[in-house]
Amino acid sequence: MPIPQGTEVYTADAPPVVARGYTYSQAELETARAERIQAILHDEPGQASLADLYNSLELTEFGSQNVAEALEMPAEEEHSRGWREGEALAEAWLSDHRHCEFPWPFNRDLRHHRASLPGAELVGFAGDADSDARFAFGQVKTSKESKIPPQVVTNGDKSLINQLLQLRDDKQIKKSVVNYLAYRSQFSAPWNGKFRVAASKYLNSGTMDVLIFGVLVRDVDPVPGDLAAAAVKLSNGCHPSTQIEFCGLYLPKDSIPQGPQHGPRQLRRPGA
Repeated sequence: MPIPQGTEVYTADAPPVVARGYTYSQAELETARAERIQAILHDEPGQASLADLYNSLELTEFGSQNVAEALEMPAEEEHSRGWREGEALAEAWLSDHRHCEFPWPFNRDLRHHRASLPGAELVGFAGDADSDARFAFGQVKTSKESKIPPQVVTNGDKSLINQLLQLRDDKQIKKSVVNYLAYRSQFSAPWNGKFRVAASKYLNSGTMDVLIFGVLVRDVDPVPGDLAAAAVKLSNGCHPSTQIEFCGLYLPKDSIPQGPQHGPRQLRRPGA
């Protein structure tokens, strides 16, 4: 079941860049948390595939008893709940309302669940059908800071603005995330057709035919100033084949779990 889109409350577009803000009611947030967010956080498709694999093995009774432990997800750490839920909400929102698919979560490749991989939090495709597929990259920032815009949008190399500029302009970063999918698409992936279509468009355009999403998750009152300057910055020098959209998702006050305090109230994933 798709998660609610929320109510659009502001537009801060700077053509060709789109920037919109959406608010969530408490009921809408609870619906999203109860269904789609939990499924993404626990990688239910991946867990089901692992269960099928383990259960197909020839196991002794002792071996069968260990399957449950092998499938057990790492315990959620309190300080990571905010950004993990923010990323899951962003993934569900883009999948359900921007026709995106992110088929291979980074967490499947991590040797430690608190690690991170470079490039983008979300890597996949956008398009209604295989023939429409384009690469879609997403960066997500979750913040409890009261400042407008929060520092996770503007401050430093790991800010939302700088990371989206890198995804837009840095061919090496785009190469790393595209090849991340390329290696996995070779193993009879059901999304191999989408990859081939998207890769052809991407290469034929000189690596410019991509969709880039910047998602900001907050639990404060919505303000266009959160994304207005970011949209202007990304609009300057934007290639005609590159589509960029900022989405502000505003949750009810105090909905984001509090992470550790590092100066201003902002939550960062490890390595971000």
